Amino acid sequence: MKIKERKLRLYKVDEEYIEYLRAIDKRVSIKKGRPFIGILVSERNQDYCVPLTSQVIPASGKNRNKKITTIIRNNKGESIAAVLYNNMIPVFPEVIQKIRYEPNDKEWNRLNNEILYLNKKSILEEVQRKAEMVLTIYNQSSFLKKVCVDIGKLEKAAKEYERVYLLEREWMKTMENKEAPKSVKERLVEAYIKCLEEGTIPWYRGWNLTAPIHNMSSGRAYTGYNRLILQLESAEAGYKDPRWLTFFQMHQMGFSMDKGTKGVRLDTWYVIDTKAKKTISLDEYNRRKKGPDFDPSQYLWRPGRPVYVFNAEQLNGVPPLDKKLIPIKGNEVIEQIPEKMGVTLTYGGDKAYYNPIRDSVRLPEKGQFKDEYVYASTLLHELCHATGHKSRLNRDMTGTFGSEEYAKEELRAEIGSSFLMAALQIEPSQQHMDRHKAYVQDWVAVLKKDPEELDKAIKGAEKIEEYVRKVGGIDKALEQAKKQEITQEKKLPMKEKDKGISR
Repeated sequence: MKIKERKLRLYKVDEEYIEYLRAIDKRVSIKKGRPFIGILVSERNQDYCVPLTSQVIPASGKNRNKKITTIIRNNKGESIAAVLYNNMIPVFPEVIQKIRYEPNDKEWNRLNNEILYLNKKSILEEVQRKAEMVLTIYNQSSFLKKVCVDIGKLEKAAKEYERVYLLEREWMKTMENKEAPKSVKERLVEAYIKCLEEGTIPWYRGWNLTAPIHNMSSGRAYTGYNRLILQLESAEAGYKDPRWLTFFQMHQMGFSMDKGTKGVRLDTWYVIDTKAKKTISLDEYNRRKKGPDFDPSQYLWRPGRPVYVFNAEQLNGVPPLDKKLIPIKGNEVIEQIPEKMGVTLTYGGDKAYYNPIRDSVRLPEKGQFKDEYVYASTLLHELCHATGHKSRLNRDMTGTFGSEEYAKEELRAEIGSSFLMAALQIEPSQQHMDRHKAYVQDWVAVLKKDPEELDKAIKGAEKIEEYVRKVGGIDKALEQAKKQEITQEKKLPMKEKDKGISR
């Protein structure tokens, strides 16, 4: 057993890999909102990551077992961290990432302090000794089998993961250009400018009303740039299926793809909570965003490893999509939003607009709209503007028609309303899109002047979406609608259900 480097350093293990190992052995530790962070040791040409935790005393309140733990203490004798050998896992270079923080980060200061004391000679020797003990006598020790992850089983799983990972690298070599790959951000800005110059509204392309664009394995919906780039890719390729998978997930689920199949490169991120002095997962960050005390300045974003994903229609063996719509009347839900947001709604004239001084939305009479859904989508767009009021999201609403600030606000509201329309299963009508073509050249000018404005617009649109879904009652309406669904499984007689289970 040896320390991987001359000095111990901290590494973050890829979340997808950790979830894969946990499916093999449920004892692999995944704490909600926290990534797997640890130090590297090596034995028999195999690297292992031994996790480090600042929670010296576990939630149970019992002291940790000294045989499988190293307690790190500072010069005052205070316990500041613990090395946990019972959760040591096999790793390979492509699934670990050296943790690097800016020197002024609070998180960096804490971790740097822990590493400082970890690298004492006596601690280094203890780390080697205890890690070697777990690997050497695991099979002969009933105690270790009870409290430790199954090292042998995880080593085999790691080999399989590495095999598929290397297959993906070989596939990537066939796809890569000589030029450095562009980020999702750069690709999306270019694609949006091209669409707008051609007279099309890009954020309405690639829609699927039966389900949001999501990862088929985890069930998670894609957000931000990744959501929008996959919408555009779906439109260009003609995909009707909203399900996507990574290369490894495809192999894990038993699917395959034909030679020459191309994937879509996505960016990944992880988040640092500077106040709590720890790294958290994106799921945890998104959960916190919904809380009343959320402070975005408390968090730092760091880029993770880019991944390639494939649409279900590109793969062999994927079961057909259940194209069932949620039983919800989106137009009825939208009509209830003004009252819930506290926005005054009036009618008259031939223009639709939001007045920030009066905090009111004015629309033409309902009879002037082609149908109730065109009316509802127009109302929704103006309500997205209303979220900018000082009593709500407090945006700059001073821009006048034709100004750059006005174009930026229109961009935010349009993308935000498109997100909400998709959630409520409302198809964008030609009349709705024609209303906004007057802003196309302004949007092109804004994006060409500063491509970062698209980033600001998307983040602003997501804040709008979150606000309207929560305050406007959309989330509640969707939850109630889903409860009313009667799945095909429930319709099956008991014998058919039993057959499905036995298979």
